[in-house]
Amino acid sequence: MPPPEHWLRPLGLTGLILALLVGWGSSSVADTTAVPSQTAPAASGQEDKEREEPPAGGPEKEDREAPEDRAPEDEAEDDEEQPTGLAKINPLRVHWGEGLHIEGKWDQLHMKIAGDIQNDTAGFVNTDSAEEYLETAIDGGVEWRRARLYAEGRLIRHLDFKLRYDFTSGNPPNLKDAYFSFVNLPIPTAGFTVGRFKAPLGLDGYTGADDLVFMERSLMSEAFLPSRNTGVMLHGDSPQKRLRWSAALLQPEASDIDLSNTDNLGWSARLAWAFTKGKRGNTLVHLGADFWRRNVSKTIQYASRPESNLAPFFVDTGAQGLPAESSDTWVFESAVQKGGLTFEGEFTLAKVNNEDSDSLLFHGLYAQASWFLTGEKRPYRTDRGTFTRPHPKRSIRDRGTGAMEVGFRFSRIVLDDQKIAGGTLNDWSAEFNWYPTYHLKLMFNAILADLKGAKPVGILQMRLQVAY
Repeated sequence: MPPPEHWLRPLGLTGLILALLVGWGSSSVADTTAVPSQTAPAASGQEDKEREEPPAGGPEKEDREAPEDRAPEDEAEDDEEQPTGLAKINPLRVHWGEGLHIEGKWDQLHMKIAGDIQNDTAGFVNTDSAEEYLETAIDGGVEWRRARLYAEGRLIRHLDFKLRYDFTSGNPPNLKDAYFSFVNLPIPTAGFTVGRFKAPLGLDGYTGADDLVFMERSLMSEAFLPSRNTGVMLHGDSPQKRLRWSAALLQPEASDIDLSNTDNLGWSARLAWAFTKGKRGNTLVHLGADFWRRNVSKTIQYASRPESNLAPFFVDTGAQGLPAESSDTWVFESAVQKGGLTFEGEFTLAKVNNEDSDSLLFHGLYAQASWFLTGEKRPYRTDRGTFTRPHPKRSIRDRGTGAMEVGFRFSRIVLDDQKIAGGTLNDWSAEFNWYPTYHLKLMFNAILADLKGAKPVGILQMRLQVAY
């Protein structure tokens, strides 16, 4: 086990990058918020593994919305106005605002180009017992967790698009999103998406990677929920934007650890309902239920790391896979938010079906709480049924402190059933997040990973994130 200074030394690089970013950010234009469409889905995954203002009385009427992963609203029609002068020569307008925007009124083009980077540092202590049990080394280090560039927008009044590419070597396949969404349909609140995207499954699983409270998703999300799949999806919400629904046909891909490249077409569905209560409507309640049917050709595998991407898999049903014909996954979501305090919890049950043997049952859960010391709260996206990151009340650009958040999480996964000994893992996590600006975020996580059969492993990790 290397001494602590071995894994703290790379922080010098992170500090240098942060100093440059803060210095640049202090002279940048103040944050602006784009008004996005209601139907374009956004992505995030397992290894990536990525939000609107509703009518009065909706769950997020007091929130500022995050601009990422959304397509802008159509510009108003003006039949009398015609292009003149320079507009005839160059109908495109290019400007900066939450990313690079390219607009062309006469061909109804609006495209945004932006991206994000995440640099992680992690160190591990008390690893001897776990290394002996797992028969693998547990070493700290530094990695570029994500380095993504995306283009999204609207080509015509009824067609949104998104393309996202990840340049890091640890997140194959690197093409994350490639889809079209048909919007402004005869049913105003419904949309239709086709291509490669992240299906809405789980509150934690569907939250964008840039908007997570902790550096990694929970144990159950990594093991049981898919990353991105190719398919078609019908999705929408109620007129009051309290109910969000989706139904998708999905073709699993070999990029997921627990999928073979010959799996057959499956399907998923999600219902997410949010409402406010209290005299001032300052308490939000979120409830959701999800189902995913996978038709497996031969075998299936489940595995999870201890909520640190630099760690090896602590629980695993085996590389040889479990014989299966299909699997059923149920997810039950819940969240309560009052001001800057947010409670969130989910339970997942995975059933492996095989006609030649008894069905196998595995499960996972997590419960977490987060609170903003500086008075912000996590905005709720009614178009997705998830939370997103906040806009600081006073960023460092305004000579303020930015937003500061603390949180705690308990996460558990059990991959033991009948003769399968995949392992049982409990994680206890604490976090501190600092948002100097909306686009800049520093995360600090401390984790105690308690693997059944070995002594607990301590994990200290941090992340520098820049996201537009």
